[in-house]
Amino acid sequence: MLTIVLVLTGDVQEARMAEAYLRENCLGGGYERILVYCGEDAAALAYLEQDASFVLLDGREAGIAVSCNAALQHAHGREILFAAASYILVRTALRAMKRAADAVDGAALVVPLLQSPLGLAKVQELPADQRLRYQDAEGLRRFSEALSAKRDVSFVDASLDFCFLTQRRALLEIGGFSEEFHTMPFLMLDLCLRFWQMDRPCVAAQGVFAHRNYGRFPYDKQDDERIVCKYGVKYPYSFIPRMEFVDRVEVERHGLAVLEVGCACGATLLAIRNRNPEARLYGIEVNEKAAAFARRFAVVEALDVEKLHKPAWHEKFDCILLGDVIEHLREP
Repeated sequence: MLTIVLVLTGDVQEARMAEAYLRENCLGGGYERILVYCGEDAAALAYLEQDASFVLLDGREAGIAVSCNAALQHAHGREILFAAASYILVRTALRAMKRAADAVDGAALVVPLLQSPLGLAKVQELPADQRLRYQDAEGLRRFSEALSAKRDVSFVDASLDFCFLTQRRALLEIGGFSEEFHTMPFLMLDLCLRFWQMDRPCVAAQGVFAHRNYGRFPYDKQDDERIVCKYGVKYPYSFIPRMEFVDRVEVERHGLAVLEVGCACGATLLAIRNRNPEARLYGIEVNEKAAAFARRFAVVEALDVEKLHKPAWHEKFDCILLGDVIEHLREP
């Protein structure tokens, strides 16, 4: 059984759309349906209370993280999907997302493709030649069905889009949602980082598409500061993939060896790994906390490059990348 948890923060119109979405895509014994309402519209909550086909949790006082943890504790499904109510995954996409989770490792965090991701996770972005291929709900269904034939996955370092599937057990084992964060983008970012810390990858399923009804979420300065305090890195600065460099590298070359100086959290190295899983990747990063994260994807040394003495690395690399580094050196 798959547990579907939708998080609502809006008005009656959003409540009606969420109810219609569940009715059209998540009926039957294979689904458990939970709605979490964390908005301020009493009429929206009253509307939802009229439908007994799903569990409704009132999170107006508790907040999003606490309410999502309550939903996690209530859930019975082996797999669980959390999503803000603005994300629409049709039935075909739900099946493809579960298939992707089973293929990589049920304990992984699986995210969908989108027209335009909120953050920097370009591997979540639908290819340009496939965008705007639908105009209505039936078109979305056909588009998602055609896309679901794809079975590839790509690693994601961090996502801001609150829409993911994983095993309920895996989410419980890492402690659920961090209640120090109050907004969904930062809850998602924190979740991705903690999954990677537990050596559980975050992946984008190339056969799964989610339509997002609206694209803006409130920025929370305090959540931003909490990320820096907790992890010692800043989003987006430490997670920028330098795709202009990746596009200049002969990425698919057999035996490719790349060194990135100033690799931060490894976003550029991970982009290379997604295109060439056999590439030998190395990094140098002065920030130990950023280097620790990048080590999930590459061999990374936490040191000052101007004091580098690494004879074993001499003449070892096909390409050495330096992005926004020279201006920080004492003697470039």
